Amino acid sequence: LAAVASSSEVYLSWTDNSNNETGFVIERKQGVQSSDNSYTEVVRVGANVTSYHNTGLNESTLYTYRVRSYNAVTNSDYSNVFNAFTWLSAPTALGATAVSATQVDLNWTDNSSRETGYKIERKAGNGSYVEIAHVGANVTRYSDAGLTESTTYTYRVKADGFSNESAYSNQIAVSTTASQPNMSHGGGAVSNLEEDTKIQVQQEEFGDVILLPNPAKASFILRFSAEQKEQSILVMYSLSGKTVLRQSLLITKGNNEVEVQTKDIPGGIYVVRFKKGGQLITAKVTLGYF
Repeated sequence: LAAVASSSEVYLSWTDNSNNETGFVIERKQGVQSSDNSYTEVVRVGANVTSYHNTGLNESTLYTYRVRSYNAVTNSDYSNVFNAFTWLSAPTALGATAVSATQVDLNWTDNSSRETGYKIERKAGNGSYVEIAHVGANVTRYSDAGLTESTTYTYRVKADGFSNESAYSNQIAVSTTASQPNMSHGGGAVSNLEEDTKIQVQQEEFGDVILLPNPAKASFILRFSAEQKEQSILVMYSLSGKTVLRQSLLITKGNNEVEVQTKDIPGGIYVVRFKKGGQLITAKVTLGYF
């Protein structure tokens, strides 16, 4: 006799060594009761049946099973006994919200009445899961702070308690936002709006990145080189820090030329940011001033 348990079910299986049984009797006792008188009959199944799915059980509970065959004349000896300990009920509906460039808020549904707490695990990108926190019983929220901006994190949660644990919740992936620009360029503060509107250059260099034309109308082009292929995100901000454009940016090894469409963005001065080779690139573009 063998068994596999979940939080509310036990799946039993056994070997049929008889060729004349009418069926099998499955008996069970709950908890640590030592007396054989504590067993109660759960169900009878037919001849040649070698498994049974016992459902509707309590979470985090010890159940002990035994099986015997029978016919109209006699009963067999009992099988070996098997102890099955059901798991804690797993948390469900795990959700995650990136509330800033460095913090993700988590929430989940508590389905257990016997947990002593919850383990929260996280992985960054394609890395491995690590435990980042353990919260108490009945807690259903956690704020994960101190993260890296523009990074994808994946989370999962499970209940634990009294040398037992649940299965994991669903996994949830979330990406932190880019931090707000500090509105600086070339080591100096951005000049006032009236002065900036007088820019007449046709292109501008920001480190190894060339932005042209600048000023621009319906679009502008970013030219730069990269040492490796990577996926990035380009974000445009107004001077007040409001995000006006966010788009995926596929960077290839070697020379790159990326066109950014801006025809639906009002005229003004904007900050452009993206990551390349681990470096945060910041540029400034003027739209609509000609």
